[in-house]
Amino acid sequence: MKMRVRSIRCLSTAAPSPMRRPGFTLIELLVVISIIGVLVALLLPAVQSAREAARRAQCVNNLKQLGLALASYEETCGSYPYGMARENTGPRSFNPNGYYIGSSLFVRLLPFLEQKPLANSYNYSYTHWVAENATVCATGISTLWCPSDGEIQGLQVRQSGWGWDGSDQVMTYTSYAGSMGNFCKVPISVTSPAQHRAVLNQADGLFFYIGWPESNPPVQPNPIAPMNPGGIGPARLASVRDGLSNTLAFGEKAHGKFSRTPDAYYSIDFYYNGAWVSGNFGDTLFTTLFPMNPFNRIQADLNPNGDYFYSYDNQEDDYSIAASSFHPGGSNFAFADGSVRFLKDSIQGWPYDATGKPTNVAYDAATCLFSVKPMPGVYQALSTIKGAEILSADQY
Repeated sequence: MKMRVRSIRCLSTAAPSPMRRPGFTLIELLVVISIIGVLVALLLPAVQSAREAARRAQCVNNLKQLGLALASYEETCGSYPYGMARENTGPRSFNPNGYYIGSSLFVRLLPFLEQKPLANSYNYSYTHWVAENATVCATGISTLWCPSDGEIQGLQVRQSGWGWDGSDQVMTYTSYAGSMGNFCKVPISVTSPAQHRAVLNQADGLFFYIGWPESNPPVQPNPIAPMNPGGIGPARLASVRDGLSNTLAFGEKAHGKFSRTPDAYYSIDFYYNGAWVSGNFGDTLFTTLFPMNPFNRIQADLNPNGDYFYSYDNQEDDYSIAASSFHPGGSNFAFADGSVRFLKDSIQGWPYDATGKPTNVAYDAATCLFSVKPMPGVYQALSTIKGAEILSADQY
């Protein structure tokens, strides 16, 4: 009998192996995150550096535009624009047709900055901060904004009753200022026209205070300055004896670094200083008497009214009348020949004390005159128009 043998399949009772899914373990994930973090840390400074390089290039272009406008102005008018002068406050002023520090050099440069319509809208018979010029004062100009000074772009601050005639005024600002050199004090306590002229003649920069208008005196005594002691003329091409390539014309003034804390006179630099239409020291002029980028280098002038500093009112201080920028290591400057150069914070200059006063400079409150002990200062020499200093390019 044949036996039929059945093949019996052995079925495994073990559970089938599960399919492995690709993925990261916790340790691998942490490693990947760490690598990404390192890459970001390496790339971020490079990105920021590239952005700053682009902003700095635009800043240089703005200063070049100012330099070209300045050359066109000089060629057309036969002189450089003055830094500031006494101008008529208008018939509706609380001191009708009185005279006070007036408009800025940028107002005079408007036709040469492709701002002809704005220039035509300005009433040159009166100063700024009156109703007739309120529209121009409220108009911002992008050429005057450094991209690194980001907060200034489009910034408008309304000041109720700010005008000489009680009108509301809207302030717009600038990142740039003209060089008034080392000494350009507005004399208050002068007793004669001769003394007044002696003070004005100490001005050594390209843009300075020229005083009162000779041909248009006030129609009545001005309580702020009861006499008209006259003035001097603005700088001309022939005045720049040091050479255009060795003379500062414009520099940066970082508005975003101005203090937002009221000083002893309740003045707030960030809101009250830096208006592009105003010729005041704290607005559109800078001095090389104080070091560049003074923030964290010297003390702020907490009591500016009537002391050693340039102040003739209660607004500007040594921070807001010094050149400054957001660019690392220094600031851009336009020279009188139209070139733009980057000057380092480390440029050689006069020695100064903790308050920012140069130790080689003295001021006589009785005569309103400065006296200087000769001392090398490349930064100060660059700001003078006829100091006869000998400078080489490797010094800055």
